[in-house]
Amino acid sequence: MTTAAEKRTVLVTGASRGIGRAVADLMAARGHRVIGIARKADDRSFPGELVACDVLDVAERRAVLADIVARHEIHALVNNVGLTANAMLEAIMPEHYEAVMGANVGATIAAAQSVLPGMRARRQGRIVNVASRAMLGRAGRSVYSAAKAGVVGLTRTWALELAGDGITVNCISPGPIATENFLKLNPRIGNEPT
Repeated sequence: MTTAAEKRTVLVTGASRGIGRAVADLMAARGHRVIGIARKADDRSFPGELVACDVLDVAERRAVLADIVARHEIHALVNNVGLTANAMLEAIMPEHYEAVMGANVGATIAAAQSVLPGMRARRQGRIVNVASRAMLGRAGRSVYSAAKAGVVGLTRTWALELAGDGITVNCISPGPIATENFLKLNPRIGNEPT
C-alpha cells in the first residue's frame, strides 16, 4: 500500500475499458489518485474521477486537459487512448487516417504537453505510452500500425528530451489481450469450441 507521502495522481487516457481500466484499477488499489479520460463518464464503479472527452475534438480535448491540470498535480500519465479503422490499402479513406492518427498520436501529444509544465517544475514525472504489437504490421491495419509506430517514435524522442528534467518516458507494445474491443475486432478468437 502507498503511504500518504508516496500518493501520486495518475492521469489515464482511454480509461473506461480494457487496458486503461485495468491500469486505473491497479493504480487505485495501490493507493494513488486516478483521473481518467474516456468518451463517456457514466461509470460509477470507476476508481477515481472519470472525465468525458472526445479526444478527436481538438478544442474539447484542449479544454478538458487544461481543466484537469488546473485542478490536479499530475505525477504520472498513461497515454492509453486508441482507435483503429480496419481497411485494406485500397479502401483506406482520409477520414480513417485523420481519426486514427488524431486519437493515437494527436491525443498522446496533447496529454503529454498538458502535464509537462508541472512535471518539469517538480523535476519529476512518469509518462507511459501504450503502443501495440500491431506496429509491426498486420493485414488491414495500415493506419493503426503507422499510428502505433508513431507512438513508439514519440516515446523514444521524449525519453531523450525529458530525461534531464527528471521525467521518465516509456512505452509498452502489448500483443493480443482479450479486452472487449479486441474481441469485437477479432470475433473468432475466444469463441472456439472447446
